[in-house]
Amino acid sequence: MLDKADRARQTGLAMIRRSFLAIAAALALVPLPALAAPGPANSVSCTYDMLSIEDREIAMVLMFVRYSDSGADRVSWLRGLTVAMRMLEAANVQCRIAHRWSRTKAALARDYAFNTLLVEAMRQTLELEGTRSAEPIDRYFAQHAGELMLGQNPDSKQGKAFTAYLIEQGWDAEADADFKRARKYLEALAKRQTNVLGFAAGTRR
Repeated sequence: MLDKADRARQTGLAMIRRSFLAIAAALALVPLPALAAPGPANSVSCTYDMLSIEDREIAMVLMFVRYSDSGADRVSWLRGLTVAMRMLEAANVQCRIAHRWSRTKAALARDYAFNTLLVEAMRQTLELEGTRSAEPIDRYFAQHAGELMLGQNPDSKQGKAFTAYLIEQGWDAEADADFKRARKYLEALAKRQTNVLGFAAGTRR
């Protein structure tokens, strides 16, 4: 029999899958996304801020939900990914025109939007499929953001330090899947931070 955690996890995944199918079925009816009210500030978050809350949720599902390896599902996901990237690009163009960005700054703002959606997707995955909160990882990132390297090996000094930290927070040392999700979430935070720093450096020039 499934315990309560398993039932809750399967129910959550089923809801995400149904959402994905509904969105994929409606793609042909939505040529371009609706955008939030114009006027986001001239910052790295402009592209993300330009998207409405609804479009952020839709884009996140289209980009990151992969619930089956069947050919038909992969085709639906690729179609959805194309639409999601169009959503980001449409918002990015508006910010670029409004603030006269260089191509480099526009790319950083677009990547920031993508990585912000990735952070949220990874947070939900961690908390849905695991038994842990993302909050300790947020604290760790805040304390060590300047030291983190992208794609760090879990067996490296940094990787071992992160694992040890989570164990100190009460994580099960044998729960490999939870640690893997935690590392992916931490890396998504680090990627987004590189976008922030790159955009700020471009602003100062």
